[in-house]
Amino acid sequence: MNRLFFLILSFLFLNINLFAMSSETLPTHHWTYELISEFQARGYFLELSQMTLPYSRGDVANAILNNKEDIKDLKLYQSWMTELENEFEQEIEEITTHSLKNENRLVLRSKVNAHLDNNSIDTKYKGIYRGGVGVNFTENIFAFSGVNFNQYDLDDPEYAGYEWRGITGYTEQAFISFQNKRFLLKLGRDYLRWGTGKNGTLVMSNIARPLDQIFGDAKFGPFKFSFFTSELDQYGSIYIQDAKIPIRRFLSGHRLDLVLFKGKLQASVSELMLYGGQDKTFDVVYSNPFVFWHGANYNNKSNSGNVLPTVDVLYYPAINWKLYGSLLIDDIQIEKTGPGDLEPNEIGFIAGTEYAVPLSFSGMTINAEYTRVANRTYKTPNPMETFVHRNVPLGHPLGNDFEQFNLGVRYWFSSYFRTELDYFYTKNGEGSIYSLWDEPWMDYTVDEGYDEPFPTGTVEKNNSLRIRAMWYYKSWARLNMELLSSSIKNKANVSGDNDTSFQWVMSVELNYDYIFNLK
Repeated sequence: MNRLFFLILSFLFLNINLFAMSSETLPTHHWTYELISEFQARGYFLELSQMTLPYSRGDVANAILNNKEDIKDLKLYQSWMTELENEFEQEIEEITTHSLKNENRLVLRSKVNAHLDNNSIDTKYKGIYRGGVGVNFTENIFAFSGVNFNQYDLDDPEYAGYEWRGITGYTEQAFISFQNKRFLLKLGRDYLRWGTGKNGTLVMSNIARPLDQIFGDAKFGPFKFSFFTSELDQYGSIYIQDAKIPIRRFLSGHRLDLVLFKGKLQASVSELMLYGGQDKTFDVVYSNPFVFWHGANYNNKSNSGNVLPTVDVLYYPAINWKLYGSLLIDDIQIEKTGPGDLEPNEIGFIAGTEYAVPLSFSGMTINAEYTRVANRTYKTPNPMETFVHRNVPLGHPLGNDFEQFNLGVRYWFSSYFRTELDYFYTKNGEGSIYSLWDEPWMDYTVDEGYDEPFPTGTVEKNNSLRIRAMWYYKSWARLNMELLSSSIKNKANVSGDNDTSFQWVMSVELNYDYIFNLK
């Protein structure tokens, strides 16, 4: 096994000069994703999978070169492309000239989000401050470490971490990576987002902290295979006499992406496995990317662990029209042999569409999305196996026992000014990803059957209207304004407790990068 691993690494690193590719991660909060998304809505940049993020800076630079000649017709699109070319100028030059400028390069990156946040009670200043340093040891090997100081975490009742004088801080990225034309290998803490959805994905929604992981992917023709194995936060500890035994939690995932017809049809299938326990460590079986974990789990005598398979599909019926969907099957009952088989199915799905350039308005895009996640999804009777990391969902941000409909439109008045209008109708049941597992169906017989409403219990109903405006002064500076109005019935699932709210947020986003060679 060790000899095989050594041979694989040797093959990768001996082929470093076959293809220059910057493996520096493009963080999922980076401003360029908005422009890439606009191009993808119009049928461009489809070689970049919209369902497997993040991209590397080398990935985006290659996509710019591949699409540049096709985008000549409209001034707006040319302006977007110019902004991307300016951001990835050095990576593009290294690809086109096959130069070694990337070697021994030091990168300093910083980002500031300064917010004025107003609700019905008061107005507060809150900020998110990011900074990091990276080094390119060669064209293909990159190391980075970045921190996040955040004043928003303090408003989250589920926040698990240390607070110091009204601010939280943690290492957000810390990894070393290697990438060439076919392979990416990464060790450390970094972002990960799998699935399709505008307002969140069913798995790996990227709202929890980045994972400490071993990650790799391989590209072969229309296929891309991805794998990671990671350790989550501990569930707690137990004491046996004077010994403290930690309850450790681990998460592994593998995913196969297929891209056909120049990106007009994309499909992915993934499987995630969350496992652990007292004094547990990495399981070799669940660290094997080529094992079907659902079957391995059923063949395990303990049958412990939470397996989540997902299927994602994205299709372009026309150049400006996108359809997408995602299906998660946490647990589904087929047989009816006893009360345990009356357990309601735990599934989730997303169905959405996006249409760009309606009525020949080149800067306009409209979208509609419906999401539904059943009660008890992401959970098992063992609370350690709940699909959360540091009390934040690893799947959809709203957890489970909810449905949501979203209708939105965004419009670019120019390449520097964009507006968005979104309507949300959300129904939240009493079930929660944080609540303990219950089994009311065990009080019924198979003949009696069991059925429960969806969403469950007293349902909170929220009608929300959100307006956003963004002014791009430069690629390193922009001003954002957001207004949110909500009307809530049965607030917090309390019958008859109705409320309305109005909130506005004004923010300034500043990005500063500095790059120089160490030679």
